[in-house]
Amino acid sequence: MPYLKPGLIACWIILFSSACWAWQGQCVGVIDGDTIIVMHENQEFRVNLYGLECPEKGQPFRDMARHYTYRRVCGKVVQIKPLLRDSYGRTQAWVYVGGRNLNHDLVGAGLAWHNFEDAPNPELKSLEKEARARKRGLWIDSKPIPPLAYRKTRR
Repeated sequence: MPYLKPGLIACWIILFSSACWAWQGQCVGVIDGDTIIVMHENQEFRVNLYGLECPEKGQPFRDMARHYTYRRVCGKVVQIKPLLRDSYGRTQAWVYVGGRNLNHDLVGAGLAWHNFEDAPNPELKSLEKEARARKRGLWIDSKPIPPLAYRKTRR
């Protein structure tokens, strides 16, 4: 058997897996700004948007983020590019509709925080920085409380 370099194998796996695992389906529900339900092959899948967190129930801008997502995807065919499963087994993915990346759009509109600890991403970081500077959405507040901190205070 010929010797294959580990780096070559890793590149092949990444290219092969991203092409094979991307799928599409109709969005049949929106749970939160960052969580949707997609019908694929007669089965419902709960999909979390990768790299971001929208405000939680009870937080300012929660309803605005949810409505933004609802208007963008509900009833439409979306493309799902899964990246990983979180510790709860939920699919974390890039979500595209009409050729646009919903993850990017939510952060750019100031309706979500970039989750840099779990998903460092230079594009999301840049979009959040711009939204902060322009005081878009939740960044109109001088010190918005990130969802993780908010959940900790609710326990």
